[in-house]
Amino acid sequence: MTHNRFRIPLLVLVSLLPMGVSAQTVITFAPQVVGGLSSWTGDTRSSAPLFQTPYFSTLAGIKLSIWGLTGDTNLAVALGIGYDARGTGSYGQPNDFHQEYRLNYVDMDLSLRYRWLEAGVAFGLPRDGHLNLNISDPNPHLTEFSDAEMNKTFGIFAAANVAILKWLGGNLNAIARLDYVTTDVLTTRSNFIYTTEQSPDPLFMFTGGKGPIFMARLGLSYDFTFRILRSTP
Repeated sequence: MTHNRFRIPLLVLVSLLPMGVSAQTVITFAPQVVGGLSSWTGDTRSSAPLFQTPYFSTLAGIKLSIWGLTGDTNLAVALGIGYDARGTGSYGQPNDFHQEYRLNYVDMDLSLRYRWLEAGVAFGLPRDGHLNLNISDPNPHLTEFSDAEMNKTFGIFAAANVAILKWLGGNLNAIARLDYVTTDVLTTRSNFIYTTEQSPDPLFMFTGGKGPIFMARLGLSYDFTFRILRSTP
């Protein structure tokens, strides 16, 4: 079941909650949204050379950060969850070939934060997606993907969270985030053969959806702050 996939990151975070809870412990709850570009960094096997093309990618979600668990109020453990819409693709010659992927995930990340710097791991649980495939044709061929045809993904990320404005008791932050997804995004069934009614023989063959993927995104978040007043004996 889907909730079981979240078990390990949640247990890691929850297990830390009783540790060192003191008057210095602060919890921030931050809605956030980032957008930018994503692109393959690996090879796509095909019958002709392909060139990677970056496409727009967005991530919208919330992040819970707990500061001061170790006594250092500059250090936090954080858990984020959101909806990640990734776009990427390739183009090539001959035949003016273009492919564009749109792949959607529930994203969960677990990270450590030190002041404005953040680093961690991210897990992508597939939802759905599609491929637009076009070879010298004004009408692209659309292939839909179910979650069964998409792999769960794993990646690492780093982010900078810089406060730019204090507003209504919280902080409005600018975010710069880099992600590197290390796993293939589609299953081994992702083999495509392009034909037309006029030419039933294959015009182009490729295996798509291979990783890794690199994403660079900018955005905003707003921190709601809660202080834990109970101190440990």
